[in-house]
Amino acid sequence: MGLATTGTYLYLNGLKPAKGYTLKQLQLEYEDLQSEQRQLEHQVIDAQSFITIEEEVPDEMAESEDDDFTFVDESSYAQSY
Repeated sequence: MGLATTGTYLYLNGLKPAKGYTLKQLQLEYEDLQSEQRQLEHQVIDAQSFITIEEEVPDEMAESEDDDFTFVDESSYAQSY
């Protein structure tokens, strides 16, 4: 009985370092994946902001159809009333 108990104890203690090593490797892999996820999220945000900017930029300048503009002091700046 003592021999079986001692053998089981040694076997279980021998598994702890292997499990610790596996846990450490999984933690490193998890951190790498988190870093990659942050980089991908950053790329998505950049791409979305670029698309938004492209949609907001007009192709051409259009002349105002509103006649409520007056020029101040004969400069090129207009005011709307």
